[in-house]
Amino acid sequence: MSGEHEQVIDIIDSIRTDAGRVYSANLPNQGQVPNFPPDAIVEGPCIADAGGVRPIAQAPLPSGIAGTLAGRLAWVETTVDAALEGSRDKFIQALVNDGSVDSLETAATLADDLLKAQAAYLPQFTGSADL
Repeated sequence: MSGEHEQVIDIIDSIRTDAGRVYSANLPNQGQVPNFPPDAIVEGPCIADAGGVRPIAQAPLPSGIAGTLAGRLAWVETTVDAALEGSRDKFIQALVNDGSVDSLETAATLADDLLKAQAAYLPQFTGSADL
């Protein structure tokens, strides 16, 4: 079978042999996308050589795309924070940030319905209000 599992073998080989081959990889933004947050994980071209896997610098994103992606990153971070903290309020914020609901009231109702339906899998939310 071909696929990404084969690519990891090639990447390891490129590092061990200092081949300097280029791959696509997900790495923390270390300036390879200059107008994107430094804590974001970015998929882009990387070089694999004896120094490891290092990102290749890219041109800045167009401002419209950078803004859209920054909004999506904020949504993901809010969702993760909600899950880790068991925060109903942050979950509601995440639903609003997603853009799928049209009001805080709708988001609160949806959050409560989802949290009740998935309560067995989300014990960190058991102390949340209204549940």
